[in-house]
Amino acid sequence: MDVGQLQRRFIDLTSSLFRE
Repeated sequence: MDVGQLQRRFIDLTSSLFRE
């Protein structure tokens, strides 16, 4: 597993929540 990919996925999720 790639940590970078996981981090990007996490950022995408948090970004979606913060976008609210």
